[in-house]
Amino acid sequence: MYGVTDDGNAVCCHVHGFSPYFYVSVPDNFNSDHCGDFKNTLNRVLIADSKTSKSSLAEPVLAVELVNKINIFGYRKDDKTLFVKITLALPRLIAAAKRVMERGEVTVPGLGQVAYQAYESNVDFETRFMVDQDVVGCNWIELPAGKYTVRQPGKGRGPASRAQIEVDIAYTSLISHAPEDEWSKLAPFRILSFDIECAGRKGIFPEPDKDPVIQIANMVQRQGDTG
Repeated sequence: MYGVTDDGNAVCCHVHGFSPYFYVSVPDNFNSDHCGDFKNTLNRVLIADSKTSKSSLAEPVLAVELVNKINIFGYRKDDKTLFVKITLALPRLIAAAKRVMERGEVTVPGLGQVAYQAYESNVDFETRFMVDQDVVGCNWIELPAGKYTVRQPGKGRGPASRAQIEVDIAYTSLISHAPEDEWSKLAPFRILSFDIECAGRKGIFPEPDKDPVIQIANMVQRQGDTG
């Protein structure tokens, strides 16, 4: 995450611990006792899968849990349906997991061969994180004191950006403020605008190999400043 403090310092925040997940529908006879076998089987299939075997992950599937959710396809009143929530180690594993499950390659003892239907497997990882953590575009994020560490040059995991402040924090420690009242103000972003002028030919859009650049203008403004 990139942002700016209320006094104008650029911030790069590395958020850790949030994992991608999606859901699949399960047979009526599926229960919590099947979750362990389901996880182990899916792990074996993903490790053996030719498109994911190069990832060298010992455990692609982090968790499998039984949940009750409402299926929005078709009219079902408010009746909830049984789903399995599958949490994976990497976002790119979702496509592979969906593929092998829809093909019926994940066979769980006592359930036989089932072609599982995936739900919410096409939600972007960034969007999933923002929705789950109540983060909206350009809202204020608070990092509580004592919950984050500042990266220092030459010490451990050094800075990876050119931001003035670079920190690490667990996603569960973030506090996202709704853009209301005191939190509705705009951050003091520094905005760079630039314009390039060419000595173009009449009626022809400038071409880089024929029309010379005669002027480059830029302007920097701090959001909220009137000067």
